Amino acid sequence: TTAAVRESCVDRAAVALGRAVAALRREQGDDWRGWRRPAAAGARLAHRPFDGVPVLGDFFGATVAKDGDPSTLDVAHRAEAPPHRVVAAASMRMIVDWSRPETLEMVIAGGQSGHPLSRHFGDQLPLWAANRRLIVDMAPIDAQDERYRVLHLVPAPAKM
Repeated sequence: TTAAVRESCVDRAAVALGRAVAALRREQGDDWRGWRRPAAAGARLAHRPFDGVPVLGDFFGATVAKDGDPSTLDVAHRAEAPPHRVVAAASMRMIVDWSRPETLEMVIAGGQSGHPLSRHFGDQLPLWAANRRLIVDMAPIDAQDERYRVLHLVPAPAKM
């Protein structure tokens, strides 16, 4: 805004949008349907307390390319500063079709296990990053069926 020209917030936003679109066209071409965030704008699945520790941080944590923003089903909140990394996202996604509640779809970002030596550590991360899910059969079971075991947790006797 100058003495000669008075601009509104809408005017400034229009200028900013025009500049952003021009930059995207230069970087990714004219067809907006093909525009993608760069892989650098991924999600960091940090492991506390080891994320900042050299070697251990990479062993326990992971970084993946991730889409999504606050207004999509694939909710992801991004840092304001470039490269706009995902700083918060759903760690578990579950979809239930109530017309078929015995079957649900779900995925856990870090996988089934949080232990890095487990074969299930991070095993679902590629699915989570690609917005895919596992099918989980929730059909009722016959409690008498030998295939299903019951785990009984019994406290140890108190030490005197």
